[in-house]
Amino acid sequence: MGKNGRLGIDSMKQTNDLTNLRSNDPRHLALWILYQVIYEQKEASQLLKEATGKESLKAVDKRLLLTLVYGVLKHHYALRDRLKPLLNVTNLSNKVWLILEIALYQLVFLERVPSHAIVNEAVNMAKVVGEERASGLVNGVLRNVIRESMTDEADSSSDDARVQLFTYDDTDKGLSRRFSIPLKLIKLFRIQYGLTVTKKMLSSFETNPKLSFRVANEKSSREAMIHRMRADGYPVEKSTIVATGIIGLDSSLLTSYYFDQGLITVQDESSQIVALSLKTTDDAIVYDACSAPGGKTSHIAQLVPKGHVFATEIADSKKDLITDNLQRLNLSDRVTVQIADAREADKLFEPEKFDAVLIDAPCSGMGLLRRKPDIRYHKTNQDIVALSVIQREILEAVAPLVKVGGHLVYSTCTLTQQENQLQVLSFLKNHPEFEVSSLEMIESVSPSFLKEALTPEGFLEILPHYAETDGFFIAKLAKRNKL
Repeated sequence: MGKNGRLGIDSMKQTNDLTNLRSNDPRHLALWILYQVIYEQKEASQLLKEATGKESLKAVDKRLLLTLVYGVLKHHYALRDRLKPLLNVTNLSNKVWLILEIALYQLVFLERVPSHAIVNEAVNMAKVVGEERASGLVNGVLRNVIRESMTDEADSSSDDARVQLFTYDDTDKGLSRRFSIPLKLIKLFRIQYGLTVTKKMLSSFETNPKLSFRVANEKSSREAMIHRMRADGYPVEKSTIVATGIIGLDSSLLTSYYFDQGLITVQDESSQIVALSLKTTDDAIVYDACSAPGGKTSHIAQLVPKGHVFATEIADSKKDLITDNLQRLNLSDRVTVQIADAREADKLFEPEKFDAVLIDAPCSGMGLLRRKPDIRYHKTNQDIVALSVIQREILEAVAPLVKVGGHLVYSTCTLTQQENQLQVLSFLKNHPEFEVSSLEMIESVSPSFLKEALTPEGFLEILPHYAETDGFFIAKLAKRNKL
């Protein structure tokens, strides 16, 4: 951060002269972050983590910052569509576009903020970023969009009338604009799931993600933990999907005694099903091939108190994240973490070493569009093809490490069949020593939820709208003697 609360040239780097934005203003921070996410392919969650970590930013401003960034990302196309008819210029800068989108998002969705205040702040922000000549345009466009939205009964000076976005039809293009999802993804989802399921899934991406925790204390039941939390004033409820899950109704548990002492850890309910699907004995030797950030690694370790987990992760920068989490949960002695490429796992370990293996494969992450809306703008078809190759190579390297009678679980947090069903079916075709082990029943997981997610092949395809969780794919394969 520079002088006078400015973001400063060092942190802004080449971000198109946004250096005068104020680091303690949530709207200014939103512009800075959105510019980097949309135009420089940066990751929103990391930028938000850095921004919300500033002591100078009040709690209420942190909430507004998160709302603005994720809100604009989830409605990017629709916001632009609403603005375009009111613009008679073709060379509008990216900065001004985003200022208009941030303001329009507030006019549509933030009813407590007066319209005149939203417009004035947008005009001032244009001046701050060196767009003085466009400040009049910003003022005029926003006032016109407010005027157009006034009802016949509303006074033109009133702040009561809220702006509406356009309505769209159910064509691929209409869905793309309505839900701000690239057209190629809409076409993919519609081919795979049909119109009705696709619309339900797209609508679920617009909702806020749940804050889910896993009970990580082996000596305390979930019910006892929830009773203690409520007695201490924490608003929580139990997950109806997994018996290990607790839902935090606000973020207070993240700074609580329960979290600091390793009694709970953050993990989405769908993600918790992955380790539970292994169904290992308590003395099992398990390999977690792609372990960062470590949530599933620690969950497996929790399930094998007399066993051991060997975990590999290709990114050296993520090792501390894994080991710190294990230390907080008092599970370090059950896990050996190595920095290694899982595609070379057959060179690290002897054949048939493991009772169970988890490949939580690197993937396109389309199941996380509710939690990470920027993914939709960053991933390409070429990325999916490249990731599919990596997934196949990991499967080939890891397969020999599974004992006869042992299990291999393959999971992703994406929704493309190329990375999921087709990947596993192709592997099975080339490896007759493996067969599908149905996931129709998993201990500690809701039978009705499993029934909804179960595919004809016996895999789990957890779509985001089933229970407002992350989207996941899970396949469990049993290794038998070669035929």
